[in-house]
Amino acid sequence: MPRLCTTSPHLGVRQGRNKDHGRIRIHIASHNVRTLSTDSFLDIYLQQIEKIKADIVGVCETRRARAVSAKWSSGEEILLGEGADNVSRTGGVGFIVKAKMAPYVISCDIQSPRVAVLKVKLQKLGDRTLKIVQVYAPTASAEDDELERFYEEIERALKVKSTYTIVQGDFNAVVGSRLDGAEHLLGRYGVGVRNERGNRLVEFAEQHKFSIMNTFFEKKSKRLWTWRSPDTKTLRQIDYVLTDTPRLFADVSIIGESVIATGSDHRLLRSVILGDVRKENRVLHSQRTLIRRTFNADIYATMIASSDLQMKSGNSIDADYEDLVEKIMQAVKVSSTATEPARRRRITPEAVQMMKKRARMKAEGRVQTADYRELCEAIRKKIKSDYEGYRQKKLREAAERRVSLKAVERDICLRHHIPSALKDNTGLRTTNRLRMNEICTKFFNDLYSSKAVVARAVQNTAEEPIPDIMWEEVEHAVKQIKAGKSPGCDNIRPEHLKAGGLPLFKALAQRFSRYCREKRIPAAWKKSRTILLMKKGDPESLDNYRPITLLSQVYKASTRIILNRLVGDLDMAMSREQAGFRSGYSTLDHLHVVHQLTEKCGEYRIPLCIAFVDYRKAFDSVETNAMLNAMSRYGVNSCYVDLLEELNKGCTTEIKLFNDPCQIKICKGVRQGDTISPKLFALTLEALFTDLDWTVGIEIDGENLTYLLFADDCVVFAHDASELQAKLVQLQTKSSEIGLEMNLSKTKWMHNQFSPTATVKINGETIEEVNSFKYLGHQLSFTEGSSGEYSRRRKAAWSSFNKISTLLLDEDLPMKLKASLFHSTVIPAVLYGAECWSSTKADEEKFAVMQRSMERRICKVSLREHITNTELRRRSGLVDVVQEMYKRKREWAGHVARLKDNRWTFRLTNWVPLDHKRAPGRPKLRWADPMVNMLGQQWKRRAQDRNGWLKVDLREWRSSRGQVGYR
Repeated sequence: MPRLCTTSPHLGVRQGRNKDHGRIRIHIASHNVRTLSTDSFLDIYLQQIEKIKADIVGVCETRRARAVSAKWSSGEEILLGEGADNVSRTGGVGFIVKAKMAPYVISCDIQSPRVAVLKVKLQKLGDRTLKIVQVYAPTASAEDDELERFYEEIERALKVKSTYTIVQGDFNAVVGSRLDGAEHLLGRYGVGVRNERGNRLVEFAEQHKFSIMNTFFEKKSKRLWTWRSPDTKTLRQIDYVLTDTPRLFADVSIIGESVIATGSDHRLLRSVILGDVRKENRVLHSQRTLIRRTFNADIYATMIASSDLQMKSGNSIDADYEDLVEKIMQAVKVSSTATEPARRRRITPEAVQMMKKRARMKAEGRVQTADYRELCEAIRKKIKSDYEGYRQKKLREAAERRVSLKAVERDICLRHHIPSALKDNTGLRTTNRLRMNEICTKFFNDLYSSKAVVARAVQNTAEEPIPDIMWEEVEHAVKQIKAGKSPGCDNIRPEHLKAGGLPLFKALAQRFSRYCREKRIPAAWKKSRTILLMKKGDPESLDNYRPITLLSQVYKASTRIILNRLVGDLDMAMSREQAGFRSGYSTLDHLHVVHQLTEKCGEYRIPLCIAFVDYRKAFDSVETNAMLNAMSRYGVNSCYVDLLEELNKGCTTEIKLFNDPCQIKICKGVRQGDTISPKLFALTLEALFTDLDWTVGIEIDGENLTYLLFADDCVVFAHDASELQAKLVQLQTKSSEIGLEMNLSKTKWMHNQFSPTATVKINGETIEEVNSFKYLGHQLSFTEGSSGEYSRRRKAAWSSFNKISTLLLDEDLPMKLKASLFHSTVIPAVLYGAECWSSTKADEEKFAVMQRSMERRICKVSLREHITNTELRRRSGLVDVVQEMYKRKREWAGHVARLKDNRWTFRLTNWVPLDHKRAPGRPKLRWADPMVNMLGQQWKRRAQDRNGWLKVDLREWRSSRGQVGYR
């Protein structure tokens, strides 16, 4: 029985068990056979290895003139490569796979006369695989260049993905024993004195964190050597087995000539792989979840600076890009260290001891006692308390560091959503994962398949070529990419681009310029991964998931450069109706327009109908040619148009619901996750609505307001239902021509009391009429006014408060930090859209009552204590929510008053429908009343003075009545 090196950190598997239930046991051998040049030699050798347990035999120095891939008459699969193209046919490597292992072979690649790779699936371990690299190194007389080429071949072989890796064969090197305590890759039982080739092998093993397994098992000296010289006087250990998973090795031993007598001067080296299935499941799971890599930006920058990143003449775009990615990832590998943090412990040592005590009581048969039941109840309470304490501790640390609480919640979350069932297009529900993958594949292949024929418009080919991309543009684009974003298929992260510095920026600029000139891109950019984010609604319907494409960060840097060059022209092409993804615009613009329109139509008794149009998967459905035609239409240089066509043509993605990814072909849509996609989509919608040429709408001082757009959120205005229906029918027809489909079940409409009740239909389907609708996160209603939205805001405030209540109610947290959390979390939730509100005194009092209730909880004050509101505010240090509301309204009103671009925000604010009359009686509260009461009808002129405007306190408007100015 071999004895393990107990001082080694690599522990072997206990032997002596005959029961292999739940275990895998594989015998893998390596042998320099000297020759298997003929089938007769090969047949004799097969008879020899029948004497031993060997499921896979890697052989080298076969010296065959031709490769062979065959199944032998005795059942073995023979996979041998040919020797070198010289007289003696030097080298030749391959594998002999016994019949029982043959069904598990995934692939075999004979890369050269010196390196071969066999990949097999491990029975009982699910989809886990083992990669065996069989090698034959140059002899000691070979040149150093030949040796380095040999190790480069091994590097290429290691790129084959697998769960476990073994590299074995004749290395023609002597590594000897461990030289110092730091060489953990070696055991104590090496043989001989290390030579130069041994140093190179040890360096290779250290680089890849391989252990040299021969040296870990104690044997008699006569059972250690693997090669004997022709004069039989020299015995050396030059054949080795290396692995990245030493825990699987139960033994590595030598089979002597008395058993395998082939005439070779090498002895057969055999490894016994013994793995416990349950243990491997635990280990691999812990590796996936715990082991992280720490990136050292300084080392990485040094590696990049010393690498040759220049574009090689004659290389194809794909080969050049693959070479660049390989060099970047090599620098990342060298500059990253694997760190295994302490195992996640959310329960305290006291809880652990209680659980151990329960286990002892159970073993003693005391489960029916009262003490056991009391202990179980105490453990349940303790675990619940410990988990909540862990969460509170992490949130407190995040609050003290002023980092995102949402990110911390995501990190400490114990689970993430995966669909338990899906429905197909007929509504049939299934929980079978194979069937769910099929449903997902069909759904997204249908979604991304082109259904509308859009002809490409004729382009102006006489335009000047676009200028080369400068490295400064690359630097600016990389700085714009947010850190921490997920990588694409190439695994390059934003941090890797940012830390690369000037050498990497210049290398990327050189390549981006070439791509622009040739209007071609690397094939790797056309591949991506897609994740599905649950929106709302039925989790079993794929319609309710948003696909986000994880693209290469290098690709995103290139499109960011294009966007930076085009953003001015694209914004100029947008009409004032589109506020999405535009500098200087926000949701407040359209919320303000809709509020002003409903307010003034109600005051002046103007009929108003509003339709809220919903598109089904709009970003994923728009036809590529429609997008390209829109760019050409609005004057984008044809070189950019052609390049963007290449970027969006022939793309594929994979969606991974479970283990096996669904392969999806993309024929239309913009790639959600790409920085330029929102602009291109908005430009396409701009062209669509321009072609509608609606001339009838709500007349605003001689101009017609017919629709508003915020990305794909569309609002259509009309005076009556028939006019609205005609517009929606025309919109649906035009939308379908570019691939967009209106979701009629989610499209809604509403009207005020001055527009007669009617029915709106599209293609015979009735559009639902609603009393209220949530538009851009704000509830609109003709019947309830703003009271429903105010109620929603208070609920949102309490929801945000409760999410961080463990921090706000923590007595150990400083009050100043609590106030900061409140201002950054609760205030934005309660005051979203407050700039557009027309709140009454009663509404404001409800918000004040809500805030005081929160303050009492934070300060742990009861109503019975009769603490004044002033004292309560002093203790909490919070801003007054009503005062903050008026502050935001003042800032927004000043912004609107100073607008000079004729946008609808400004036009609706100044609109007075002179051809209509108000209803008799006192009018409802208007948005502009605070400014008008304090400063008069000329308040917009006063707002031009920014410094003076900041001194206005709108909260005092009710007591001012035109008497308060500002100094």
